[in-house]
Amino acid sequence: WPFYLPMALFIPPTHAIVHKELNLLYQFWIHTEAVKSIGPLEYVLNTASHHRVHHGANRYCLDKNYAGVLIIWDRMFGTFEAERDSGIVYGLVDQPQFWNPVKHQLFYYGKVIEKARSMTNWTDFFFAFVKGPGWFPGTARLGDITFVEENPVREKFEVPVSSFLHFYTITHFLLSFIAVDFVSKSMELMSQPVSILLALYILWSLTNIGLLYENSSWAWPSEMIRCTVTLLLINQLAVVFALPAYLMKAMFTGSALLSSVVLAHRMTSYKGGKQE
Repeated sequence: WPFYLPMALFIPPTHAIVHKELNLLYQFWIHTEAVKSIGPLEYVLNTASHHRVHHGANRYCLDKNYAGVLIIWDRMFGTFEAERDSGIVYGLVDQPQFWNPVKHQLFYYGKVIEKARSMTNWTDFFFAFVKGPGWFPGTARLGDITFVEENPVREKFEVPVSSFLHFYTITHFLLSFIAVDFVSKSMELMSQPVSILLALYILWSLTNIGLLYENSSWAWPSEMIRCTVTLLLINQLAVVFALPAYLMKAMFTGSALLSSVVLAHRMTSYKGGKQE
């Protein structure tokens, strides 16, 4: 978003915000494999076929098809690549192996900093931030992509979990969804500190879901603390979740007890394994 700020000198911010939202809405339909081609419009619009290439980790897909709505910009600046019949492997070259949404947002910044710190002079240190993700000294601006396999073989990251966990996480995801809807509709009526705290609470809830699916050692302790905090603030949060306070108390009391039981079981298993 910092790169959009100079537009405020020429374009009214309200116009820019509407344009940005329309751009995002358009991109919903292009994230699919169901649509193969839309005929001649493929030459002008960013389509599902073009966007599949953008998300590919195959060698020919790297740094291609950046378009939001119009693919003509990629055609003009040399970053266009048509979809091939060989099949696309989706993801990043350095594919994250976790479900933590906060960590996902910060993951690649860490990779860039790691690369910058490996440089031997200040010029290359700076270039590590402004040139392509595959760039290293001695390569072109976007880097040398020949080290990437043409058709990489990649197993799906999936930690085995119980069916009960799906029920638990879906329940709390729906509660988070209701909370997001409340915050978005009531933003003008809330003070800024309250809206920020609610946003952080929702982020905490969704992050815990990711940690649970990773089977992280932090998942159940964090979930127990979250449920306890919710119970302490139940009268205020019941409005956010649009549910009766007694129902919220029952749900989060059960969730806190479940978290405690799972945590106690794991601690007992850990101590027993350590003694053996």
